[in-house]
Amino acid sequence: MDWQQHRDKDKRYHDAIGAEYHQIVVTPRAILDELLFRKIDRIVRAGNRMLDIGCGTGHMLLRFGSFFRELTGVDHSRTMLNAAADNLAEKNLKAELIEDDALQFITKTAQPYDFITCVGFLHHVPPDTIPSVVKRLARLLSSPTGHILIAEPIEVDASLLPEAIANWNELSLAVRNRYSRAVEDPDEAPISRDLLYDSLHEAGLKVLVEKRTWEVFPHNDPPSLKDKMMTRYFKFRYGFSGNVMAVLATVGGD
Repeated sequence: MDWQQHRDKDKRYHDAIGAEYHQIVVTPRAILDELLFRKIDRIVRAGNRMLDIGCGTGHMLLRFGSFFRELTGVDHSRTMLNAAADNLAEKNLKAELIEDDALQFITKTAQPYDFITCVGFLHHVPPDTIPSVVKRLARLLSSPTGHILIAEPIEVDASLLPEAIANWNELSLAVRNRYSRAVEDPDEAPISRDLLYDSLHEAGLKVLVEKRTWEVFPHNDPPSLKDKMMTRYFKFRYGFSGNVMAVLATVGGD
């Protein structure tokens, strides 16, 4: 499959599930996201412009948007962007939401940003393009205080998944919830941690924070006290070897 076919398939998928994505994918990860991004929340500084690449339904704009005067979200799916607009309106946040291929956008824009989020995007692109994507994003950062947050599923040995987490997730919302329409899954795969770090280094970025976790999902919506306690336990007991990684990097030396 060539790159154009890959992008078309990916777009069809996100257009089909976009209206339900936030409830089925984002909401069940809310507890884990709080743990994964908590330290990063304390480091990100208020500034002028934030860019969210592959913004989906806007969960990064929702998380960090109040720190910045101007918000921009880019996604190839109009359905996703419509959901993002609704989610942002509920929080009284305004953003410029641009329907565009993210790789094309970062190639043609010259606007500098104080903060860039690239969360759940890189595992949708061919691995050999990741270094150039990261380098281009680094060039869009406002130097020397710009920050970039990248969070992705990463390659790990499947045998390392703790049995306790596997058993817990079997009864979780992630297993029970399903999209209302059948659609072919996109071609995506976890990325290599070494490849990501090499890409950051080649782009002249310094890593400030790395956090790891395994994907853990609640059993109830809204999450029960037990859901919250077990998610925290699994994160702190097993997170160091987890299959999800968040990295905050900067172009400066702070």
